[in-house]
Amino acid sequence: MPLARDGQMESRRVPSGDPRMTLRSGTRLGSYEILSHIGAGGMGEVYRARDSRLGRDVAIKSLPEEFAQDADRLARFEREARLLASLSHSNIAAIHGVEEVESRRYLVLEFVEGETLAARLARGPLPVDEAVEICRDIAAAVEAAHENGVVHRDLKPGNVIITPSGQVKVLDFGLATSGGGGARGSDPNLTHSPTLSHHATRAGVILGTAAYMSPEQARGRAVDRRTDIWSFGCVLYECLTGQALFQGETVSDLIARILEREPDWASLPANTPPRVRELLKRCLRKDPKERLRDIGDARLELMDAFAPVAGAGAAAAPATKGRAPRLPWVIAAAMLVLAVAGFALRPAPKNVAQKTMRLSISLPAGLEVSTEVPDVTISPDGETILFAAMDSSGTTRLYARPIGAQTARAIPGTEEAAIPFWSPDSRQIAFFANGKLKRMALTDDRAQVIADAPNARGGAWSPGDVIVYQPNASGPLLQVPASGGTPRPATTLDENNGETAHRFPQFLPDGEHFIYVCLPEKKDGLDTRVGTLDAVAGPVIFTSPLRPTYVAPGYLVYYQNQSVMAQPFDPKTFKVHGTPQVVRDLGDATGNYSGSFLVGASDDGTLIQREIRSNLTRVSLLDRAGRPMRTLPLQPGSYAELRFSPDGKRIAFTYGEGAAATRAFTWVADIARAVTTRIEFNGNFDAGPMWTPDGSRIIWGSHREAGRNLYWKSSDGSGEDELLADVPNIFNDPETMTKDVLLYRSLSGETSEDVWELPLTGDRTPKPLLHTRFNEVDPSLSPNGRWLAYRSDESGRYEVYVVAYPSLTGRVRLTTDGASPDWRSTVTLSAWREDGREFYYIGPDARTVMAMPVETGNTFTFGTARPLFRLAREVVSVDAAPDGQSFIVSLPVQAENRSILNLVINWQSELASSK
Repeated sequence: MPLARDGQMESRRVPSGDPRMTLRSGTRLGSYEILSHIGAGGMGEVYRARDSRLGRDVAIKSLPEEFAQDADRLARFEREARLLASLSHSNIAAIHGVEEVESRRYLVLEFVEGETLAARLARGPLPVDEAVEICRDIAAAVEAAHENGVVHRDLKPGNVIITPSGQVKVLDFGLATSGGGGARGSDPNLTHSPTLSHHATRAGVILGTAAYMSPEQARGRAVDRRTDIWSFGCVLYECLTGQALFQGETVSDLIARILEREPDWASLPANTPPRVRELLKRCLRKDPKERLRDIGDARLELMDAFAPVAGAGAAAAPATKGRAPRLPWVIAAAMLVLAVAGFALRPAPKNVAQKTMRLSISLPAGLEVSTEVPDVTISPDGETILFAAMDSSGTTRLYARPIGAQTARAIPGTEEAAIPFWSPDSRQIAFFANGKLKRMALTDDRAQVIADAPNARGGAWSPGDVIVYQPNASGPLLQVPASGGTPRPATTLDENNGETAHRFPQFLPDGEHFIYVCLPEKKDGLDTRVGTLDAVAGPVIFTSPLRPTYVAPGYLVYYQNQSVMAQPFDPKTFKVHGTPQVVRDLGDATGNYSGSFLVGASDDGTLIQREIRSNLTRVSLLDRAGRPMRTLPLQPGSYAELRFSPDGKRIAFTYGEGAAATRAFTWVADIARAVTTRIEFNGNFDAGPMWTPDGSRIIWGSHREAGRNLYWKSSDGSGEDELLADVPNIFNDPETMTKDVLLYRSLSGETSEDVWELPLTGDRTPKPLLHTRFNEVDPSLSPNGRWLAYRSDESGRYEVYVVAYPSLTGRVRLTTDGASPDWRSTVTLSAWREDGREFYYIGPDARTVMAMPVETGNTFTFGTARPLFRLAREVVSVDAAPDGQSFIVSLPVQAENRSILNLVINWQSELASSK
């Protein structure tokens, strides 16, 4: 069906006179395409739609026709919509905007995938701990709204969604009475209730919204935030009992019971904590003056729900959150695995605590879980797993999953978090986000900024409440009080040993000493040293490709010869002894951080590892719509950093054998003939191959014994490698060039990632080009060499900028919604069409290929970007052909395997038995 001009919907698509405004699949509302019908309510029909501008799914809600006919109602509604748009909370489904098409009003809302709480309760009551956790998040959402002057007025299970990852989202904030009521009071006609059917007054109809109305709301009196507290009490009661607080066959029956009857407290489960019982009674007082005053108090009560109540009998007090005995912990973990597998749990043998147990825990569907090992950690008490993951909107945050639970909970206030670590008591976490070191309690929804950390590489929290961390990619470790303060050095670089960086600290049991890894890598690997807070360099205790992990009661677990090894280690003398032995069922899980550790560990020695199930990849050509054109008949392996030649007939890439290649070399392939040529033979790991403008040579970064440098060679593979430049950094990748100059990306301690300029004539002395305290990455020169595009995170997230080259004047910002938002994202694109009329990049969801019209003459102009296609999440490399008509990508040979975490408990018993 063709679109009407100016993006307006064709009038023949909307049946006139239909008050619900039924929209068919394929209907266009401006930049939104209707995909399917989701549901209906008193506020109108709800649809799933695709936002073509930002490449994301949204929910579209059509508003009743009477809104457009009542100027006063419409004005009030739009004022409240603007207020709602200002709300930002991880448990609130956001409102993106209000659209008008042919005098009809539509709400554009965040599309939330998952099951409503009402649907879940239709299967029966929730376990008490799950009910408390879900309602705590509901309370947090309502609290955030109340603090911004928004009252929900329609809180009920049908307006709460539980996502596949276990995150709670509350919908329809403030929309219930936008069209009327307000401070002057609600409409006493219950058929105007936000979700009541137009047939709600007929006998035999079970009511929805009315069942959650407060007594004052049912009487048609003025309502305030206390009506939300009543509704919240109704929801909590229903979660615990599986039945609505009050029920009735007619409006009159239901209203009478709300006004006259008391709740049936005997229906609450026997194991309902006393604090929760008391909270329910305070929420469900009929007189609003006697009711709980602040929903924030409800959240706090639920946070402490299982703590003992003063004066309560021992039999009534649930177990505290202190460290559990070993046997129940193992049984709980075993129950999780057996439940997932569908087996019945049999009584555990008495000696189960002495046997090795291996658990595989599936990570949530719908989330793109970080592949970086330091982004997964287990609490010191061994009870909670913490990991970073990206949702469908492109937002990365931390998720907490108790060992005995089946779902993970998103932690509000951890947006864009990376490399989390725990406080020694397992009650708080620290992490790095948006260039800062932050801390927070698991029960909070806001983080405290501790210090700057623009390009972090690990942290550790001591029992003395001092955090040791690496804020940059290079330089010594720093230390700062966990409460905040002025950072000072925690280590000193050993310049005589050539050290350039210290990373990934871990405290030893005495809480005074810590281990850390030293860069650069030597022939045998990376040195691991012992440090103390007085910044005096301790001894080198180990050398291996990755930093070993200290694991109680006295081992170093490390990676060697493609195996995970364990060797006894004395944390008092700092010496290893005994014979190294293999820890079974753990493998190579290295990521992108040099010097990272391989496994995490709790205080009792439980090991955790994020299993990266790497797939063999193949190389494919896609058209501008993302449709497959051709798969190159090349040997499957690990293909990365694909780059078209200037004439579009060949590609350069790095290739490693196997799915989890630890070595990669530069190759060139003829696309038409599928003939490959290996370019590089002398290095260990290559990165960033690119072509000279005439296609005669390949330039790449190569890691060799002397360090990382830039080399070049004929693109037909003939001749010898030639050192292009001795660049002043161990991390550098060539990015873009003209015939006279090469721009490459380099990593430094104080200014993070920068763009450097290397003249190709004269003495080839490099100099910094884009060199600020922010990250500047992915530089790309326009075909005429006049304009330079790059990404920078100076605004708080990555955006694309363009400046004149070489003057660096006339800077413009091309994007406003982000581009490849996560700095750890493996998929990036920064390319121009050969005629300089189009620019390609990855959108804010970290997966959509965007095309922006541009003019690159004496002046630079640009238009509105549009999405071309969305990459599969397994794609790790993409490049645009010079003519912009095709794209080259690396794709997995087989479907993606589900991401899992491996837990190994009591693994030491196997080591002892094998000696």
